[in-house]
Amino acid sequence: MQYCLRSNKDDLEQVLLEAEPLKHYAVPIDHLGLTDADANLGNLLLAEPLKMLPLLESALLDAQSRVLEGHQYKAAMTYKHNVHPRLGHLPNCSEYYRSTMPVSSDISRFIAISGTYCIQAG
Repeated sequence: MQYCLRSNKDDLEQVLLEAEPLKHYAVPIDHLGLTDADANLGNLLLAEPLKMLPLLESALLDAQSRVLEGHQYKAAMTYKHNVHPRLGHLPNCSEYYRSTMPVSSDISRFIAISGTYCIQAG
């Protein structure tokens, strides 16, 4: 939770100030920064994502409560139950980065896919 408070306080404040309490909110987690802060936690997150992501999500919820506690704009804030970590800056190796769509062997693993998306209006 300390990492979330230190690194994501602004993100959590923004989520708390949002009006829609039932919407799902993503909080960006910098894996490289997390690993620098706690190497064991960063490595465990990559090795056991199904066990560790719920714990990271719980840490974000706890950090959200701590931010809300004494905030000067507390009256305008609403605690959100649907706050989820969005992991970024994975180690730069082929195990995590793909240039093609995921396959069944990627289930329960982190992968990063780069691409371009187009929105066509009208």
